[in-house]
Amino acid sequence: FGSATLENRRKALKIAEHYFGNFPKVRALQQKITKQIETEKMVRTPLCYVTLSYGNDEERMKTAAAIWGSQPVAHITKLALVDLGDRFKAGRPMRPVMQIHDEVVTYVDKKISPLIAMQWLRQSMEPKVPELPGLLIPAVTSYGENWLDQKKG
Repeated sequence: FGSATLENRRKALKIAEHYFGNFPKVRALQQKITKQIETEKMVRTPLCYVTLSYGNDEERMKTAAAIWGSQPVAHITKLALVDLGDRFKAGRPMRPVMQIHDEVVTYVDKKISPLIAMQWLRQSMEPKVPELPGLLIPAVTSYGENWLDQKKG
């Protein structure tokens, strides 16, 4: 709101209370992360990734929330690469090439229909993660000769 006046702090508090009132699980997660940072001095996600926590409290809390938010996607992408590699070695004509953030790039034999290839990719990128029951991050697929000429799947 531009300054740390009491009036602006009241406005910010009202917004936070309204938000957390509508999404109590988000507040519970925030409290859990905060307690973890204060007591363990590290970020430990449900997928057992651990990052030491240091610096000022505000930065530590922001970093911890970012790790908790991004870690499932990073983990699932790693699982997808392993699964795609295993399936390629077993004879599936789809080769994983690289990961870029939350994307997985593959090469597929041109004899394979793009719809089949995208189905294979979604199969690898939408696994059940026992540590996070109910989590499903939908994979949005596309195909093409290069990134510029992509068609959505």
